[in-house]
Amino acid sequence: MPSAKNILYRAFPALGAVLALAVQLLIADSPLHPQPTGHYYNIFLYAVLAVAVLFFALSFASGKIKEGLFRKGPFFFGTGVLITLINIVTAKLALLPVIFFPSFDNVLSVFVEQTQLLLKCVGFSFRLLGLGVFFGVTAGFITGVFLGFSKNVHYWLNPYIKLIGRFRPRLGFRSFLRPSPLRSEPASSS
Repeated sequence: MPSAKNILYRAFPALGAVLALAVQLLIADSPLHPQPTGHYYNIFLYAVLAVAVLFFALSFASGKIKEGLFRKGPFFFGTGVLITLINIVTAKLALLPVIFFPSFDNVLSVFVEQTQLLLKCVGFSFRLLGLGVFFGVTAGFITGVFLGFSKNVHYWLNPYIKLIGRFRPRLGFRSFLRPSPLRSEPASSS
């Protein structure tokens, strides 16, 4: 027989969704916000609640789901509380400037109703990214060939390369790097 603490921890995701849904339904939005065209945030919260209740019910049959909900349940509850607080501060009380901090309904309505425009903008962004990578690689390759074959080019560009070389390109990707068993760590001198 599972303990009350175990059941409560597994129910935390559903309780977080219930809290967020209760605040959304029981507290009216500030009149400063424009009226959303659809209630997409309510639909989202109902879907999250349904998934949370489904996993809670499955946790009685599956030990893996039970363990996962027991360990991560408080995190999911905290996420629900955080989303609820953001909703109260932005949509319900309008404590932040409405133009910069719209309600969740207004944000989700843009994603649903203006999908074509968003996809078009994402396509243009990827095109710019591709062109930038192409021209950067081309310029780097041509510069490298000239540096290798021409002493004059090497003489004039080498000081700039030494200056730029101090800023390692990999520093920009450091946040994506994870510890790997294949990478050797420097020996400690202790």
